[in-house]
Amino acid sequence: MAAVQIPLEEYLSTTYHPDCDYVDGELLERNVGEKNHARFQTRLIRLLGDLEQRLGIWVVAELRLQVRPDRFRVPDVMVTRSRFSLERMAIGPASSWCSRSTAPPGPAG
Repeated sequence: MAAVQIPLEEYLSTTYHPDCDYVDGELLERNVGEKNHARFQTRLIRLLGDLEQRLGIWVVAELRLQVRPDRFRVPDVMVTRSRFSLERMAIGPASSWCSRSTAPPGPAG
């Protein structure tokens, strides 16, 4: 899919499958990965999820994050110290750790 220009209000009120990034008025398709990527993402979420209470963190997958007024990203994994309402998007300062996971080469096991 080529980048498509749409108003911010339309992006925020629309559900995409898979979700898309929104950058400077353009709707951008995300690479959703394949089996190794999915396994790596799952393992990372499980590992960090087990540490939530001990480290005082909150781990979520693929949640919209506003990083600037005209820019929303959908990180594979987001870790933040502030618990926010689990709505369809997270709007706030980008002080969280976000990752676009890249699976290591080799079998996903």
